[in-house]
Amino acid sequence: MYGNDKDILEIIKRNDITLLQQFILENNISLNDIDNYNSFHILAYAIEQNVSIDIIQIIIKQCEGKNISYYENEFYIGIQDSPLFMAISKNNFRVASLLIKRNLDIFSDNFEFILNYLLEYNLLNKKNLKYLLTVVSDANIWDNFILELILSSIDKNTKQIVGFLKIIFNYYIFNNTFILKLLTIYKNKRSLTTSQLSSIITSNNNRVTVRDNYYKEAICYGAESLIEILLKYDKREHNILLKKINEYKKIETIMEDGLKDERLFYEELLGGRMNFF
Repeated sequence: MYGNDKDILEIIKRNDITLLQQFILENNISLNDIDNYNSFHILAYAIEQNVSIDIIQIIIKQCEGKNISYYENEFYIGIQDSPLFMAISKNNFRVASLLIKRNLDIFSDNFEFILNYLLEYNLLNKKNLKYLLTVVSDANIWDNFILELILSSIDKNTKQIVGFLKIIFNYYIFNNTFILKLLTIYKNKRSLTTSQLSSIITSNNNRVTVRDNYYKEAICYGAESLIEILLKYDKREHNILLKKINEYKKIETIMEDGLKDERLFYEELLGGRMNFF
């Protein structure tokens, strides 16, 4: 930080917009004159301190037109310093939406980073996951993130992971478009058969689908409870899926047996119990 930057942080921490405006006026300070790294540090700090939206908007207005890169003045801008990441991790979605709208954050177009770091640092929760589902429309990002969730079931709360998967799959089945379609049908007093309703659900769920590699990963990590959830949301024929799952389990067993044999071989070799002559 340089010059009056530390003083500005102290003023911001007090969450008093009148005091901040007075300080800026009396000291002839323009946040826009502060270099990119520190202006974004100030913004992230304000978000971290949960200051009022009015103060955030003053800072955002001063930051408009700036474009910060991953490296600025020899400083590395990590995701933990990102105002957008800070806002989403604290469930401050009003601020997050402002940052996204104005494209003020280097991570505004890299939500895969944000999702993975939220998960890694145990900052992902039901609220910010639901928010991200509304702003991230790239199905590839969600496909990759589902694999990350399955992988994380090794050392994280499996019940929580199951909850996250349910939120993702339910969103793609029962999103706003789907609900509006059902409301239109209801308004027009049309009745639907079970097969017609199933067809609507299937056609609506075409952006994120349950993939074979989800099952492979779940079997690899022994996450049986995740397999049950995947089956629940998989629209393919279940008899065929169960055959595939059994095949994957057989392959996994063969691989595990091979690894055990290899480990025993090296243990005997290192133990000096093998006689080559």
